[in-house]
Amino acid sequence: MRGYRMMFVVMALTVGGVLQSPSPIFAGQAATPPVSGHSMPMHGQHVGTLDLNSASLEELKMVPGVNEATAKKIVENRPYARADELITKKVLSKPAYDNIKGHIAVTKPAGK
Repeated sequence: MRGYRMMFVVMALTVGGVLQSPSPIFAGQAATPPVSGHSMPMHGQHVGTLDLNSASLEELKMVPGVNEATAKKIVENRPYARADELITKKVLSKPAYDNIKGHIAVTKPAGK
């Protein structure tokens, strides 16, 4: 009888310790971050701000909402003195510009 009590106490402590530990499984988080296999951001996953006058076609395509055709139009209409010239040069509509304006800038003077 004494052996069963001891085994019950050990099991209770073991199960209680597992349930109280901050295990990633119980916290709803993955044990390790997902690995995509890419060292560069994929299409639509640009991080940071791009200069409209110097960004490459591939870099522009990383901006969420900018596809290949839009990226080509941006490059073809260079140089830009201000980012909102994308609207005045009819490269983007106002709503499309509003969606990407946080990802773009003109940091170098046009034509230099």
